[in-house]
Parts: sequence; structure tokens; C-alpha cells
Amino acid sequence: MRREEGKLNRLIITVFVLAAALSTLLAFLIFRSPKRSEPVYQIQAELTPENPPSEGERMRVRLYFLSPSTGNLEMEERLIPAQRNPAETARAIINELSAGSRKGLISPVPPGITLRAVFIDRSNRIYLDFPSSATLKIPRSPESEIEFLSAILSTIKVNLPRVREAQILVDGHNAETLTGCLDLSLPIPIDDFLREVL
Repeated sequence: MRREEGKLNRLIITVFVLAAALSTLLAFLIFRSPKRSEPVYQIQAELTPENPPSEGERMRVRLYFLSPSTGNLEMEERLIPAQRNPAETARAIINELSAGSRKGLISPVPPGITLRAVFIDRSNRIYLDFPSSATLKIPRSPESEIEFLSAILSTIKVNLPRVREAQILVDGHNAETLTGCLDLSLPIPIDDFLREVL
């Protein structure tokens, strides 16, 4: 009888120790993992160049839109206000793409799409941070997502030739996709992407 009580006590203690260990592990996993990942970056004040553009100064940019007859990308030149740095230039050209063509070409960047933030790091990777509301404006198809990215990346490549890669963000976080069609979780090598889709 004592032997059975001893076995029962050891079993109860073992179950209690295992339950305590499991509870500790679960608590650690629950409270350790963040509910939402931190933003990929912290927006920092942009440095003003030593020679900022003078008021009224203009710069020539080349924008890529779709031809209504062939569906291929075609370039359209435009004068826009000069920008202080490459990140501001990127923001301005995205705004111009969203504003549409002045020559009857088709913009795969829907009207009203703007960037929350944009910056270029030291490895010449550009980060394009779109608000989640912008992703709702892009038609839900692989073709639309490819055309959207092709127009933006072609325009960035020709106007900012040092930029080699692009990271697409939504609300400050790495975007897995824009419309559910393409995997955008990793930086996009611009030349490779354009060679593959064009």
C-alpha cells in the first residue's frame, strides 16, 4: 500500500513538474514573440545637399508607360521640379507615373498612388513604402502586378542608374505581395526582374 502511495506521489510530482515546465515554455513563447514585426526602417531626417536646387529649377525625367497598341513599355520625357536628393526624385517620379501619360499612353500605376516613404541605402537598394490603401487600387492579376512593378522599376532604373535593387514595403513592413500574385518578400534585383518580364 505504501509502495502504491509512493508511486502515486511520484507520478503526481512528475506530472506537476512537466505541467510547470510546459507552462513556462508556453509563457516564454507567447510573451517573447512580438504581435507585429517592427518596421523595416525608421524614417530619418533627410540631409539637405550643399547645393540645393534653386526655386523654379526643373529636371528632365523619363517615365515608362504602356503602349495602348503593343502593350509594351514606352518612354515619355517630362520636366518636373528639381529635387534635393535621389529619394525625393524617386518619390516625384512615382507621383508622375500615377498622374498618367500626357501622350495617350497607359499608366499601370493607378491614379492617387503615393509613397509613405522612400529611401536609398548605402548598397544602392531603394525602399519603396506604399500605404496599404494603395495596394487596393492595383487590379488583382499577375499581369497587373508585373506591369505596375515594370513601369516603376524601369522608370527608377533610367532616372537613378546607381540603384540596383528595390525592396517593396507596405505600411513600413516587408511586403510579401502587392495583390497576392508575386512574392515580393525579398529585395528585387532590378536588372534581373526587367530582363525576365520584358
